[in-house]
Amino acid sequence: ESSNPKIEEIFKEIPCAVCQSASSGIHFGATTCEGCKGFFRRMIKERIPQHYKCSEKNNCEVNAITRNMCRACRFRKCLTAGMSIEGSRIGRQSNLFKHKMVEMQRRGLIQPQLFNILTSSLNNSRKKLTHINQEPPVVSSVEDKLDSEVFQQILKIENAYISQLKELPICSNETNDVWMACTSQLNEYSNRVRDFIDRIPNFNSIHFIEKTSLTHLSTHSVILMCLCIHSLRLRTINTNWNYFNISSNSSINQYVQERFPFFFELNRLTYSFQKELQILELDDKEISLMLTLLITSIGNDKLKEIENIEEEFFSILYDYMAVKRGIDNKDYFILKIQIPLLHRITTLIS
Repeated sequence: ESSNPKIEEIFKEIPCAVCQSASSGIHFGATTCEGCKGFFRRMIKERIPQHYKCSEKNNCEVNAITRNMCRACRFRKCLTAGMSIEGSRIGRQSNLFKHKMVEMQRRGLIQPQLFNILTSSLNNSRKKLTHINQEPPVVSSVEDKLDSEVFQQILKIENAYISQLKELPICSNETNDVWMACTSQLNEYSNRVRDFIDRIPNFNSIHFIEKTSLTHLSTHSVILMCLCIHSLRLRTINTNWNYFNISSNSSINQYVQERFPFFFELNRLTYSFQKELQILELDDKEISLMLTLLITSIGNDKLKEIENIEEEFFSILYDYMAVKRGIDNKDYFILKIQIPLLHRITTLIS
């Protein structure tokens, strides 16, 4: 058996043509990393490049550290590197793949020995196709198809969701003070959202005051989605849940419902949202990324740093759902348009 490394491993030695981080293959006609592939695909899919303007002189440095600082210059560099919709199949068609390798070798972007290994691996792959009926197909996992750093980010957010928000506490009345019980529940919600935010990758650099503001502004949206998800886990969208998460057989249930009926009607207001969630069948990773975007998308006066984080997680969610559900699947866009809807509902709570 050949000791040659896999093509994926070889590509890691080749810098991304856009940001210079480790590439993962030929995407849209250029050798790029997963991050720049996802960025370019989202810009094209949503047809939004023209919405972004460089605040400097259209010559911002784009590297692994600064690539999220200026979307206009990053997109321009994608085009300069040769990325295009027409090039999206390079890497899947063998003759185009080999042509690209020859071009890279000619430009000095790939060493001769790596070129030989790449083309040799490609020829071996062709030979193996003749035995496809004799060998069972190998199913690649989502983890294998995503950039390892991106997947680790997703895992961290998923773990934060599971530990802080997946199971919300039931509102109790141990103090025999209904107002105190409800206030305590709201404080618990806020604390859990704050702890979730603290565990989001890249949020460590955001100032404490900004994180406190994000917590305050986004808590209702985050908790409302968590309550909707919990309702779906009970296999129904008609569960008689309420925002305070008061058990129906609690001694304070009727008292609170009579005085704060609105909080018991949110399951009706969120019916269409819950219906979409039921159809989408989100896993914990998708839920945790959606919650992150609910947090970063709140408010109109966002810091540039928060906007960059938001952009990054939109790309991560897109890439994850594309890998899991298929590149032509529209679930990402269906989920994305739920964000302003949920924010509008939660303004009624505030």
